[in-house]
Amino acid sequence: MLALKKFDNFFRINPRRKSYGVTLLELLIVIALISILATLFVNTQAGQLRKGRDVRRKHDLTQLKTALYDYYKDCRLFPDHEVVSGISTIAGCDPGGIRSCPWGSAWTTTTSGLCNSGKTYMSRLPMDPTNVSPYVYSYIRMNPVNDNFRLFSRLEYTGDPGIVQSQTRCLGAADGTSNYYVCQD
Repeated sequence: MLALKKFDNFFRINPRRKSYGVTLLELLIVIALISILATLFVNTQAGQLRKGRDVRRKHDLTQLKTALYDYYKDCRLFPDHEVVSGISTIAGCDPGGIRSCPWGSAWTTTTSGLCNSGKTYMSRLPMDPTNVSPYVYSYIRMNPVNDNFRLFSRLEYTGDPGIVQSQTRCLGAADGTSNYYVCQD
């Protein structure tokens, strides 16, 4: 019996105290620690989601660059661009070759018009993961004489080293909202 009494006193801070509950102060400390840990977890997850969307943006623009080179191989020029609702899109989705191809739609040329390849270059043009301004994709044909293009988007993680590299490679910014560019080689 004496051994049980010693064991019972082991868990109490004050062996003379008969209460087995927790104090309000102890409860507040535990709640504060859980709150701090939850805040750290949520902030870390939000940062990882932003970086994940940026990886997708880079991949989408690289895939679109490949499709633009396929178009160039067939037509010997890059497609024109058209500004629709403030967003620059690829032109050339109708028989006259002038209607824009909205982001999220198929990019197919017909067998008549400026480039009569009759080919589908992308079954679905990519859309930005958020697709809310300023996070949208844009395309412009820079100079019809030299025939070059620029794709641009805005990355959420502004510390990405690819931003400066893309701006250097593509010779600066196309507009005030984008910070990541893909251009012809």
